[in-house]
Amino acid sequence: MPRPGGPATERLRATLMTGLGVASLVYTALGLGAAGGQLERLHVFGTVLYALCAALPPLAGLLALRGHRHTAVPLALTAVYCLLVLLAIVLWLPLMTAPQMPQPAPWPYSILTIPAAAAGLLWSPPAAWSYLGILSVATGLLRHATAPVLGWIVAVQDAVFAFTFAAVFLALIQGALAGGRELDRSAAVARAATAREARLSSEHRQRIRLDALVHDHVLAVLLAAGRGDPAVQDQVPASARTALELLHDSPAGPGDPVPAREAAARIRDAVPAGFEWHARVPEHLFLPPEAAAALVEATTEAVRNSCRHAGDAARRVHVRGRSGEAAWLRVRIEDEGTGFEPAAVPSERLGLRVSVLERMSALPGGSASVRSAPGRGTVVDVCWQAP
Repeated sequence: MPRPGGPATERLRATLMTGLGVASLVYTALGLGAAGGQLERLHVFGTVLYALCAALPPLAGLLALRGHRHTAVPLALTAVYCLLVLLAIVLWLPLMTAPQMPQPAPWPYSILTIPAAAAGLLWSPPAAWSYLGILSVATGLLRHATAPVLGWIVAVQDAVFAFTFAAVFLALIQGALAGGRELDRSAAVARAATAREARLSSEHRQRIRLDALVHDHVLAVLLAAGRGDPAVQDQVPASARTALELLHDSPAGPGDPVPAREAAARIRDAVPAGFEWHARVPEHLFLPPEAAAALVEATTEAVRNSCRHAGDAARRVHVRGRSGEAAWLRVRIEDEGTGFEPAAVPSERLGLRVSVLERMSALPGGSASVRSAPGRGTVVDVCWQAP
C-alpha cells in the first residue's frame, strides 16, 4: 500500500483512480466478445476471476469519487485487482478445459494497461515497474503456450508491445503523483514559513509593546528622578507596578472586540485639562482589543510629549472613525507649540519613536506619523485600519 500523501497527492490519486475505473469499463466492453469465447473453455473459476477483474477497478473508482480517498478501501480493492490479473495469467493453463483457445490472445493481454496503471497508483516506482515486467513476461509466455504455432518471435513481440504501451501510462501516472507530492512539499514549506513569520511577528510586537510600556511608565519617571526632581521620587515603584499590570493585561490573542466609543472614552480620560477635545466616532465601529490598547497608549505618550516639550500653546485632540468594511479610527494630537525637526531627534530619545511610531507599526493595520517643524507646532496621527 502507498504511504498516505498530502492533500494534493490524495486528491490526484482519487481522480486517477476514478479515471482508471472508467477506462477499465471501456476495455471490458471492447473485449467482452472475445473474452466470452475464451471463458467457455475455462473452468468456472476462470469466469470468477474475469468477473472480479472487470468489477474491482470501477468499484474502487466509484468509492474514490464518493469521497473515500482517505480510506484504505479503494486502494485495497485496486491492490487485489492487480494480484488477480497476475493470478489469471498464471492459472490460465491449469484452468483450461479444452486443448485450444480461440483467437485472439487471452483476455489479460488486452487489459495489461489497466493493472500497470493501477500499480503506479499503489506502489513505489521500483515495485510498480517490477510488477509490469513480471506481467509482461508472464503474458508473453502465456501467448506462446496458447498459440505455439505462431512461434516465439510473435510471443516476444506481443510481450514487448504490451510492456511498451503500458509503460507509457505507468510513467504518466507516476509523474503526476510526483507532481502532487512536490506540491504538497511546497505547501508544507510555505505553511512552516508562514507559521514562523507569524511567530516572529508576534514576538516582535510583544517586544515593541514591552519597550513602550517600560518607556511610558518606568523610564520617563526614572529619567526625571535622575534629574533630581523630588516630585517624582515616589512615583517610580508605582510606575513599575503599572507597567507590569498593563503587560499582564495585554491581549495575547483574539478577544472580544472593543467598541470604538469605549476606546475614545479611554483616550479622553488620558487627555489632561487644557486640550481641546473633538470626537466623532460611529456607534457600530469595533476595534480588536490590541488595537484599542495601542491607540490609547500611543495617544497618551503623544499627549505627554506635547505637555513636556511644546511649551505654553494651544493643544487639540481629534478622534475620527468610520465603520463598515473599510473601518478605521484615527486620533490626531496637535499643538501650536515650539515644534522640532523630527530628523534631528537623537536616536536615544525613545518617546515618539518607541512609544508611538514603533508601537503602531507593530500593530496589524496600525500606523503613525509625526509632522513638525521649529516654530510651527506638531501634529501626531495614530491610526488603525481594518486589514
